[in-house]
Amino acid sequence: MSGYNNPNFDQYGKPSGGPPQPPQPPRPMPAQPQPRQGIPPYQGPVPRGLPPGVVPPGTYVPPPGTPAGFGPPGAMPPFPPGQAFARPVKRGPSPALGVLKLLFGLFLALVGGILLVQHGHGGFGEAAAGGIPLGAGLALAAAGVANMARRALGVKSLALWLVTALVATGAGPTLSDSFYTSKEAEVFEQAKNYSYNTWSYDYFNEEEIPRKFWREDAYAESLKTSARYATGAKNVASMRSVIGLANWLDSDRTKPFPASVGYGEHYFKEAPKHAGYAEARKMCGEALLAIYDSALTKLAKPAAKDEKAEFEADEKLRSAFVALLKQLSVAEDATVYVKFSNSVDLAPPQGVDAVLKQYQQSDIALSRFPDGNAPVIAEGEAFSPKFDSKRRDTALKALQEAFSKVFDASLLTLAPLPLGQSPGNKPVFELSSSIFRRKSFYTYTQTKDQSEEFIGLLFAIYVDWVFTVSDAAGAKLYENKTQSIAGSRIAIDTKPTDPEFAPYSIMMDSAYYNFSREITGKFGLVPPAMRTSFAYEAAR
Repeated sequence: MSGYNNPNFDQYGKPSGGPPQPPQPPRPMPAQPQPRQGIPPYQGPVPRGLPPGVVPPGTYVPPPGTPAGFGPPGAMPPFPPGQAFARPVKRGPSPALGVLKLLFGLFLALVGGILLVQHGHGGFGEAAAGGIPLGAGLALAAAGVANMARRALGVKSLALWLVTALVATGAGPTLSDSFYTSKEAEVFEQAKNYSYNTWSYDYFNEEEIPRKFWREDAYAESLKTSARYATGAKNVASMRSVIGLANWLDSDRTKPFPASVGYGEHYFKEAPKHAGYAEARKMCGEALLAIYDSALTKLAKPAAKDEKAEFEADEKLRSAFVALLKQLSVAEDATVYVKFSNSVDLAPPQGVDAVLKQYQQSDIALSRFPDGNAPVIAEGEAFSPKFDSKRRDTALKALQEAFSKVFDASLLTLAPLPLGQSPGNKPVFELSSSIFRRKSFYTYTQTKDQSEEFIGLLFAIYVDWVFTVSDAAGAKLYENKTQSIAGSRIAIDTKPTDPEFAPYSIMMDSAYYNFSREITGKFGLVPPAMRTSFAYEAAR
């Protein structure tokens, strides 16, 4: 009920004074306004909300003349003017760019620092190559830190670059020298306890330690390290290599660098003279001599004189051999040359014709030549120099076979001395032979159909042998002269293609082989197996 129909309130909604009045009869409703003539009454729904053009209560209405787009007081105007409202862009360097500057600056400073330490020892010029990027990196990193705080250093970064670059360049030589001095001392101590490879790869390597920091003792110390490693491993080849290098370092170095070393010439050629080279050589020599002594146990005993020994050992020869091996213990290699020389004199000895008549009158000769004119087979080319190489190989192989059972090739290697070549500083075994005719003959027969057929007569020969042992200086340590009868009783394996003089060639082959067996027996070695059958071999 509204205030207008409540008797307790007046027309303004306030309590009315006075006592309540009796109820009044209802008043008639005032007449509704009538529409104007010609306009039909509105029959649609009752409109809701505010009529068009009416501003809702509490809405800000700008004063007249205010530019369009401005909000209420306290609001930021749109940017740019005339566009919708947007947040303002913050001013200053980007923090993300600052992070990139910081990272790249630290990387550049690291590179510059490495260059400064590695090359600064060369002087201020080389130090500047590292100091400039080091200063630039530090300045860039500082600028990056400032940018992360939305600040810019400006010319301050350039000043920082110049100052740090100058300081780094000035301190570069001292820093680099200190670094390499410390590193050289550390690697030097480490290398002494390891193999030669540590010296080669970690010390004598200018990429690791520049040459100016190598100490003079390092060359000798590296050689002694190699000597300790080789002797500990009983590596004969490595010991020979150390001896060869020590000899070269102590010499005038005009000779080629030792091939047995194979490396190190680029820095060892400038090594100073040092007593340590002789120490390394002595270490290896003593170790090699101990190895030789172990092998010499079979030769150092008194000569065997029982029936088991085919040849009686020669104590003088073995004593000379021991002296020779002592020289080999400090030699650069284990080569012992074997030199051959020979002469031939086949002039018929006096009275040989009478002896020939006796052989021609033998029963076996008359069975084939009843007139008593059995022929003497001519020597042909059997004693010509072109057969020397083959016979020398026969003797050399027999010697090598016997020595190889006791001495490894790294301890002793027998090699033929080329004709006309000097042995240099190598020990030498020399086999000299002189061939003569004897006042005798052999009957030469061939087996056919299980029976022997007389072929002819062969004149007999003997050989004067001289065996000499000389040391590396050419001094004669031993000499022995002996004589052998060639082919006194051997079986000859013939072929249809063999020349007529083949028996003489085979006789000399057997003489060389048997003499080499005798020599090995005199050394106290086990000689090669005895051979009673030989076949013809053409000249080489």
